[in-house]
Amino acid sequence: MRERQTLISIFCPAQNVELLAQAKEQGITAIAMDAVLRISCVQDMDMPSSIANIVSYRASNRGHQQFRPLLQCR
Repeated sequence: MRERQTLISIFCPAQNVELLAQAKEQGITAIAMDAVLRISCVQDMDMPSSIANIVSYRASNRGHQQFRPLLQCR
């Protein structure tokens, strides 16, 4: 990554101190999704809710693809 870019990831900053130090040395802003608090006002941003949204979207998309012939009106 280049300087002044932002890394948004699940990287456990407490366990990956060297990764955090490396990002700081390179001038990269690192945001740990696993460090976002699970409170109702930011629930849209927390990791478990975000993953659940992606999984449910993907499941409904796959279900639609699998059952498309059954769902079509004749």
